[in-house]
Amino acid sequence: MQFTIVLILLISTGIVMKQLKFIKNKDLGFNPQGIITTWLPDTNPSKLKSLQTRLRDCPDVAGVSFCSGNPSEAHNWTGVSLKLNGKQFEFDTEFKSADTSYFSLNGFRWLAGRNFSRLDTTLNIVVNTEFMAETGVKDPTHLLGHRTEGQNATIIGVVKNSHSGSLHQKLRPCMFAPIANSFREIEIKLNPATQNHKRSEQLAKVNSIWKEFFPDETAEFVYLTDQINSYYKAEKDLFRLLLLFTIITTLLCCLGILGLSIFIGEQRVKEIGIRKVNGARISQIIILLNSLYVRWIAIAVLFACPLANFVMKKWLQNFAYKTELSWWVFALAGAVAVVVAVMTVSWQSWRAATRNPVESLRYE
Repeated sequence: MQFTIVLILLISTGIVMKQLKFIKNKDLGFNPQGIITTWLPDTNPSKLKSLQTRLRDCPDVAGVSFCSGNPSEAHNWTGVSLKLNGKQFEFDTEFKSADTSYFSLNGFRWLAGRNFSRLDTTLNIVVNTEFMAETGVKDPTHLLGHRTEGQNATIIGVVKNSHSGSLHQKLRPCMFAPIANSFREIEIKLNPATQNHKRSEQLAKVNSIWKEFFPDETAEFVYLTDQINSYYKAEKDLFRLLLLFTIITTLLCCLGILGLSIFIGEQRVKEIGIRKVNGARISQIIILLNSLYVRWIAIAVLFACPLANFVMKKWLQNFAYKTELSWWVFALAGAVAVVVAVMTVSWQSWRAATRNPVESLRYE
């Protein structure tokens, strides 16, 4: 039972760690590195334009963008109606307002079309790959020039999907439009060339400019990477908790194995003496004693693997995008259990194997 519990905890910890690594390395469709963001206390266009110009003149700033929500957030939803190739499509889509700097600052990847322009006289929109999938179109260029009926907006570009929110949710359709009166958030990309400066120094410079325009408002800048990491706080807490319980349970199991090995060694002391008298080597006796625990671990694996597989499959169902239940995690957990058990009992097995058979076989 102890081996089974330890194995379940080892496998669960490994799967959770593997999922966290998957999350860390997942391509989100945009690049959040070095971007800080905060809500705007005022949306006056002329003030925002002056703020943008002033920030761009700062050596620590590589770019500035205004939007209704950064790429990792999902706020507004709207219905969209679109007629394409004689078919009518109606579905819900996420809606974000964004300026002309939004896509380049966040590192979006273009599939077709162009960005917004200040020279545009009509309402234009950029859509993502999932929006395109809703219409059944395979070639993104086939969407360009079509108008949505509800918003009366023309599709001028298609970008690759970006994950709004966490990986718990599936990718969703999204469209972007340059509606200035909907800007509620500012994104500032810090200059990579000045990354040798401390974060506090960079933020201090940005805050000093912020105070020139909003002297009565305190900017609560958040790094976009920190915001994304906060989506997985529960998973990180679970990993730490599992790791702690795994260490404690393994230590308790080692104490139990050690006590059991001492007890079994004393019970088999005469058997070991007889084997030595009959020519058994020390290594053979150590292997004989340790093989008992290896068999127990093998039996524990038969119980632990199906249970851990069931539990972790249920847990991974919380994610729309998840890692695989790789066989090597189960194999590695079994190998760790074997190594821990063998290391724990090997000293006691060696003591029993090297005891003088005359002492163990002496009859008083």
